[in-house]
Amino acid sequence: MILKVWHTDLLQCPHSQNRMRVIAVIEQAGVIEKILRHKGLWCGTPWVAPSRAPPNAKLAQQEDSPYYASDPMPDYEKVFSD
Repeated sequence: MILKVWHTDLLQCPHSQNRMRVIAVIEQAGVIEKILRHKGLWCGTPWVAPSRAPPNAKLAQQEDSPYYASDPMPDYEKVFSD
């Protein structure tokens, strides 16, 4: 899949152009952090944006507004009639 999207074969050695093999996959976050810290590549935990209110809560606030009572989509073609 990566080859089709990025046109890069991750298993091809950039130096010798020989085929490489995957010999292990590390999935434990603590082990990954320890390796990256040892290599000086650890940037910390990723920043997570705070959650926002659901879209319906914002709509409910608009309905309480006095400006919501006016026509949200006035018919401008009929406003200036002779």
